Amino acid sequence: MNTSASLTPEERRAARRTVARRWALRSLLGIAALTALILLLAYWLLNTIGGRDVLLRQIVARLPDGTTLTWRAADGPAAGPLTLHDVRFVHRTCSDKDGEPVAFGVCDDPGTLVFTARLAVLDPAIRPLLGRRLRLDALDIEHATLDLADSNEPFELPRWPDVLPQINPPLFL
Repeated sequence: MNTSASLTPEERRAARRTVARRWALRSLLGIAALTALILLLAYWLLNTIGGRDVLLRQIVARLPDGTTLTWRAADGPAAGPLTLHDVRFVHRTCSDKDGEPVAFGVCDDPGTLVFTARLAVLDPAIRPLLGRRLRLDALDIEHATLDLADSNEPFELPRWPDVLPQINPPLFL
């Protein structure tokens, strides 16, 4: 039996290279397996009905307090086109107090915004999702209504030049 003390420097270097090659090969195989698993999971989420249902449940679970999203039926994969039937989105809000936002559930007079649609067809672009952006290639909505919260303030049309955004020039003039 050879011990490390009886090995020549050349044999020690060869043994180290062998161990390093094994470690690199195992790491490469592990990374390849993990990459394949991530790609398979992404394919399942975006192109199957089960994956679509998981994504829709995640969207509903991540909505803020006082907000609900419901639909009667969903057709198609999440990669699109995705069709939602009888969509209802309800967003309860609180008006600002002294210029500061108030959390829902704390205010005295919550307002409610309700959006309903008989049919909503969404065709998302997949690549921008990698950058955590949702971009829709197409959005078709049929028989939609939007009910805004009641307000005591009378509605006024925007006036010129108040409708223009305040943009500071990039250089001091």
